[in-house]
Amino acid sequence: MNLVTDPKTLFERWFESAIAKLRDLPNGDGGTAGLMVVLPLFERYISILLANEKSGRGYYEIMSAELQLADRDRAKLFWTTFRHGFCHTGMPLGQGDKIKNLPKVLLSGEFGELPRFQSDGQGNEFISLDPWKFIDFVLGIYQKDPTLLAQRSDAPLLSIFAA
Repeated sequence: MNLVTDPKTLFERWFESAIAKLRDLPNGDGGTAGLMVVLPLFERYISILLANEKSGRGYYEIMSAELQLADRDRAKLFWTTFRHGFCHTGMPLGQGDKIKNLPKVLLSGEFGELPRFQSDGQGNEFISLDPWKFIDFVLGIYQKDPTLLAQRSDAPLLSIFAA
């Protein structure tokens, strides 16, 4: 029996192959399921950056910098709407436990790879995002450095037992 432990190989098998199948769905429809795959990967990345943080920045400060958002509050709104929404309910949250009115979500290939906040001028706030560009943004982090996947001792990367 052979044990596959190489982070690059495991990343390709556990994540990139699944995303490739979702990408094949018509009309970009695999993007929502793809977000459910990459949001925890982005969380893992932010946690790794936090563990190595020397300047005293907190979780949402790091996230806001990585996502080029205005501040930690915007990062928290994004994270509550997207990560807590998609990973707990399968869709973006419209209302959280602590934040009652979350921004509405606009997903389209016309938007960018990073979340952007916008208003309709009538008091409604939106987060716009191209899910596939965001998926590629997160995958790109690990494609550049697959060893990041092995840097969470509390959640080690699963090996593959091959016969």
